Amino acid sequence: LPSSIASLTDLQFLLLHHNGFSDPLPSNIGALTELYELRLNDNGFSGLLPSGIGALTKLRYFALNRNRFSGPLPSSIGKLTNLEELHAHQNRFNGTLPYLSATSLHWCLLS
Repeated sequence: LPSSIASLTDLQFLLLHHNGFSDPLPSNIGALTELYELRLNDNGFSGLLPSGIGALTKLRYFALNRNRFSGPLPSSIGKLTNLEELHAHQNRFNGTLPYLSATSLHWCLLS
């Protein structure tokens, strides 16, 4: 995924599931501050989830399951206060779960 994706600052939905993407996510993914829905599931994304992900405060649906993300979930994920669904299962995350302050969260898969 090219880092130039971050120039699409008015984007509200980014649906990249089932595409065979690999490598880490661009570190500037947090520039997409208008996103409501981010679907990265069923690809080959790897490495750490960028801490800039916490800047996506309008995000309601976040699917990053079935990839190869590793390391801890960034603490900035706790800034996603509008999150309703988080699908992070079937990755290689480790460590403790950061505090999630999303009061509307009703679906969270982390295994």
